[in-house]
Parts: sequence; structure tokens; C-alpha cells
Amino acid sequence: MVDFYKVGNKISTYRKLSHMTQDDLAEKLNVTRQALSKWELGISAPSINSLLSLCAIFETSFENLLCLNDNDRKNINLDNIFENHTRS
Repeated sequence: MVDFYKVGNKISTYRKLSHMTQDDLAEKLNVTRQALSKWELGISAPSINSLLSLCAIFETSFENLLCLNDNDRKNINLDNIFENHTRS
């Protein structure tokens, strides 16, 4: 499953590394700055076309932008979901 909060963080990071403002990137994508802000906050998700444009602008893969290859996913033991956590 895609975590759009993480995707938004990645978009924000790439934008800042590219020395672009939200207005700059929104203009390149033909979207509003408010729409881009919502993506970066994980409130909404970009369209497939916008995702493909972002990949081209940031010179990265679709899988990377969507955090599909991130290894920080936690393995959850469904038999004991509180494993390694206190119940308080």
C-alpha cells in the first residue's frame, strides 16, 4: 500500500533539493500551489500524470517516488500486535 504521507515528504525533499519553491514546481506541473501543498502534506495524492511528470522533473523512478522500495517497513506480528510495545 502506498503511504502518501511518505510520498509527500519525498516530493517536498526533492523539490527543496532542486531549489524550487512550491510555486515553481506547481507551475511546471500545471497545478495550483495549494494542490502541491496538499500532496506534500499527504492530504491528497497527485494524479498518475502528475506523478510521471514529477519523476521526469526529479529524474527518479516511479517506484522510488512512491516509496515502493523503502526497506523501513515494519514487520508486524499479527498474532501479537503489541509486540515490543507497552500496553499503557
